[in-house]
Amino acid sequence: MANNSPFSLTAPSIDRTLDVPVPPGQGTGAPNFGVDPSNQIPNTWQWNLTVEREVFRDSKLELAYVGNRGIHLLRYTDANFVNPPSSWLEYSTNSTLLANLIASGEDPATAAADAGSANNGLRPFGRTPACDPLSDPGCGNFGQIDFAEWKGSSNYHALQALYRVRIKSLDAQFAYTYSKSLSDTSLTSSGTTANSTVLLNPINPRLNYGPSFINRPHIFVGNIDYLLPTFTGRNALIRHGLGGWEVASILGYSSGTSMTVFGSGDITGAPGGLTGTGARIDASRPNRVPGQPCRAPSGSPKFQWLNPAAWTINDYQLGSFPTASVGECSGPGLANTDFSVHKNFKVGEKVTLQFRMEFFNVFNKVQFKGFSEDITGIHNDIVGSGFACTSLAATDPDTQSQFNSLCPHGVTNRVAWNFANNGQTNFGQAAADKGPREIQYSLKIEF
Repeated sequence: MANNSPFSLTAPSIDRTLDVPVPPGQGTGAPNFGVDPSNQIPNTWQWNLTVEREVFRDSKLELAYVGNRGIHLLRYTDANFVNPPSSWLEYSTNSTLLANLIASGEDPATAAADAGSANNGLRPFGRTPACDPLSDPGCGNFGQIDFAEWKGSSNYHALQALYRVRIKSLDAQFAYTYSKSLSDTSLTSSGTTANSTVLLNPINPRLNYGPSFINRPHIFVGNIDYLLPTFTGRNALIRHGLGGWEVASILGYSSGTSMTVFGSGDITGAPGGLTGTGARIDASRPNRVPGQPCRAPSGSPKFQWLNPAAWTINDYQLGSFPTASVGECSGPGLANTDFSVHKNFKVGEKVTLQFRMEFFNVFNKVQFKGFSEDITGIHNDIVGSGFACTSLAATDPDTQSQFNSLCPHGVTNRVAWNFANNGQTNFGQAAADKGPREIQYSLKIEF
């Protein structure tokens, strides 16, 4: 409890001596982490309904509905966030501070740093009763306080089908799953706070509810094993050259995992981020552009997975919440076929010689690496650095028109943003693939 908000205490471990019977004390610092003392044990409820039927001899078909419900899951929030009804004040106050400095003749490029941030002065903890962010931007002593709580939830529903057949020399199995996984917390990295799944608005956790990072709507897998005829009774050349070979294949095809586009990055003059709550700026999302698809348009390079025109923070009203939702797009899927062929040759009575040839990704399809909440494989962070209107120099040709249209009076709470200069140049691009086709041969002697 000593490390829980609003405390941040460290017990000294210095051995006492007669010269120094009581070690020097250590003052309290600003807390940066806390745990909900009323947490509950996580629960997972699972249920299924399965029907099996023999289609014909040595073959069967299974159909199943599978459900899963998770409650009291670990998630993270900011215990010291700026209340959303007041979040616009952070930018408004900063704008006033900036405007005063600019009016006094200071260069807009340096005014933002000199004005400081009113964000901490608007947070509920760490404020003094006389705290006035306008006259003293640094009057708030505490900043963000990551807070672990067991209030997350998830649900999963799936239709699963399995077909298996064994006919003489053939053994095959195929499985297909159509499913949807929804959650308001990360299901893959619940052991760390340094991720982009912190609640965007702690008052409204539903803003974080959507397709989870493990959501793959379609999954198909299969395996086939077939033993070719031995050609018994034929001449030795046919028996040994063509007979007795075994071929096998493994199929794996699935849609990509759900992806969320983030709008993190520094917004000059708005240290509290796009929403103004100050709750984990890396959890912010941009606005969705109506009519624009997630996937890059036809004619784009193959590695350009996402459509840069589908999201924007241009004209984003600071202190509001975005229109882009969680898990609204799908990442690269899987389309892989492996193939192998092998045969055993008898050499005398006690020695067997096995020749094997294996092909991985036999069709040599380019398969881009997938996505996870730490943005591995796909660059999906749309903002390099945004610019608030008060910090735009009107003489800058790159921002002149934006400044005139969005900032007619020099101060506004809307973002002026230039994707080419401020956005990620590799936004929506696959950083790597799973590799080309691989072929390997082996010769094994058993005795």
